[in-house]
This record gives sequence, structure tokens and C-alpha cells, in this order.
Amino acid sequence: MAAQTPATAASALGADGTGSIEKPRFVVVGCGAIGGVYGVSLYTAGFPVKFLVRDSARSMSQRKTLAEKGLELRCVSDPSWGGKIPAEKIPEVFTTDAESCLKEADYVLVATKRTQNDQIHNQLKQYGVVCPVVFLQNGRRVVEMLGQTDYEALECVLNYNTVFDGDEGVVLLTQDWRECSVHLPADKPASTLLAEYMGSCSKLKTMADPDFIGTQCGKFLVNLTNAVNALSGEYVSAMLLQESYRKVLSTSYKEAVAVLTAAGIKPKEVAAFGEMMLASEPVFKAKFGKVLQSRSKGNTSMAQDLMNGQVPTEIDFLNGEVSRLGREVGVPTPVNDKIIELIKKAEVVNKGRPEYTGPELLKLVGLSLEENNQQEQLAPGASAATRGGFGQFGAMASSLATCALVAACAVAAGRATRSKI
Repeated sequence: MAAQTPATAASALGADGTGSIEKPRFVVVGCGAIGGVYGVSLYTAGFPVKFLVRDSARSMSQRKTLAEKGLELRCVSDPSWGGKIPAEKIPEVFTTDAESCLKEADYVLVATKRTQNDQIHNQLKQYGVVCPVVFLQNGRRVVEMLGQTDYEALECVLNYNTVFDGDEGVVLLTQDWRECSVHLPADKPASTLLAEYMGSCSKLKTMADPDFIGTQCGKFLVNLTNAVNALSGEYVSAMLLQESYRKVLSTSYKEAVAVLTAAGIKPKEVAAFGEMMLASEPVFKAKFGKVLQSRSKGNTSMAQDLMNGQVPTEIDFLNGEVSRLGREVGVPTPVNDKIIELIKKAEVVNKGRPEYTGPELLKLVGLSLEENNQQEQLAPGASAATRGGFGQFGAMASSLATCALVAACAVAAGRATRSKI
């Protein structure tokens, strides 16, 4: 079955979004927190789907566990959302045979780290893939860095947080599914139909976004949290409650905004965010402390990569992109440059996170709290946005607090929620 055109979306899905005619075949490359969301959702909705995974000892161990427990998708706030691939179906749904599944695919969803993209691109090329391929990944310029492709390569913005507990076979959406959104570039021919398929199977709000670059860059800025958290010895919530770490993050963020602005790019939903991070300790805790403290214990994906010895990290595609573009447009990025240097050093040592304290990290990147200590309240640009709550950047602040919970903690929280309901 060849990939369908947008004009066939309604007939393919049927009036109720499910349809009875043959559905397209999906291949999900990688099985982790992101791949699990769509693999399980597609399976539950009746789409033919295969997980293409590595033929490695780690992957074999994971498949063995899933063959005993199945792969379940849950939402922390709604036990009725999600689905499950039964244990007995795991050998049928998971494969290491790239040739057979890729040659039959109508759509491919890549849910791996960007550090693997060259290998994946070569594999897609090797097996003559010409169908649309969606890269469910962080950062900018995913498609540009692939170069010329025979397949239609699409970037995607995932505005939600999810974690995977491989030991229990559980993928957990750590926020209400009704608050989530998924964005595809509206200028890509495959986006309209893909949005129909991806939205209908997952129930997540999915759209072909006419301002995709703005949306993508807004998420890109939030992802700058990853490296600061990876360098710290704190969970995300505890880190954000400390003024020193917030100063580093805010300055990294402001450098990125200056770079994007100089490049003519306007990120969405960034108003007053830098000022919020620069708020004095009492003001910040009064505004956001209770919310952050309620978000459990968790680290960003980059922090987990260092903790697990999975290097290199994605630093080149996040802070590294800020520095690269800064050089291109002539805007200095000293704090991001230093953050990159520190992460690269941690990668070489490969003994986990450096666990710098807030004051240590602040000094290492060449900053101080002197300016912050002179402020008794939020900067004027931030006060209106934060008065009475999270304001226009509430979703971003909430995302920072939940952006990468440790799998075991999040799954435990999910079980507790289900038992209470």
C-alpha cells in the first residue's frame, strides 16, 4: 500500500476517525518514551505497526522484558487514556529486520536520539524508502542536516512530556493528554494526513502548523534546560528553585533569543520567560515554588544520558545550535559556549553528571548573582505576564517542571494515581 495523499484523509479514517478500509503501515524506529506513545497508540487504534529496534544486547533484554509484561501506555491523570500491546504480541510487533519492515512502510516515525540520524538516514536510503519519514526529535534543522533525501523528511514538535520504564514495560504521559499538542510543518505535503492519523490514534491535539518554525523554536528554548540540569546535581524541580541555576538558564535562554531574533526568527510563547528565571528567590518561590515542588523527582534526558553513560549527548543540537547560529549572525553566546564545553568534558570523562552546585556552575560560566540581588520583584516585562499565576508562559513553566521525570518515579506516581481513582 502506497502512502495516501491528504485528499484521502477523510475516507481513509472514516467519519468517526477510525474507518474500516485498509490502514497504512507504520514503522516506529526506536522504542522509548516517544516511540512508545505512538507505537502503542497506533497498535491500539488498529494500524499495522512495527517497532524497528537495534540488534543489541540491551535491546534484546528490553524485548525479553516486554515479551513477559507487554508494553502499556498510561496517562498520569486519566486511566481511561492509553492502551497496551499484549505480551504475546511483542514478538510480532518488534523486529530487527530493517529491510522487510522498511520496504513495506507507508510512514516511518523516527523516535531516537539525533546522534543516530546519520545511521538511520543511511539505512532508509539503503532500503529505498520513499514514503514520508517523521523525525520526532528535539532541536532545529533536523531535515537540513540530513541533506538530500528520496523520502519526504518532516520535523515534528512534541509539546508533551513522557517517560519510559523499560523494567515494567510502561510508557507514562506525565501530564493530562488534553493539554498536549503535536505540530507538523504545514508546508509539507504529507503533514495534513499525518496529523489526521497521529491525532486520531493518540487523541493528542495534532496539527499542520503554519507557524511551525516559531513553535519549534519556542520548544527549542525550553530544551535549553536539559544541559543545565545535566551539569547540576539536582532534580529539575529542585534545580529551578535555586537562584544560581536559574541565572545560568536565564542567560543561556536570553542569548538564544538574541541569536534567533538576529536571524529573523520569532519563537512562540517566550514573553517574559527570561525575566521570570531572573526573579529573586522569594519572588520566584512565591510564584512557582508550590507547583515545582508538586512535580516529583526527575531529570532531563541529557542528565539521564550522562548518568547512564550514553554519550555523546544531544548538546550539539541544543546549546550547540545556539552557538553555531550565533557565530553565523554575529551574536556572542559566551554562556552557551561554556555550557557546551562543560558537557563535552563530562562526556569524555563519562562518569555521570558533574554535579556542580548552583554557585559553582554560575562561576564556571562567568556569571554572578549581583544583578539579581538588587531586584526585589520581577522585571516590569514579566510582572504582567505572571500576575496571578503562570500567565501566557504557564505551559512552558509547567513543561520545565515536568520535562523529563525519572522513569521509575514517574511510573510509581502513575500507579498511585490509578489506585486512588
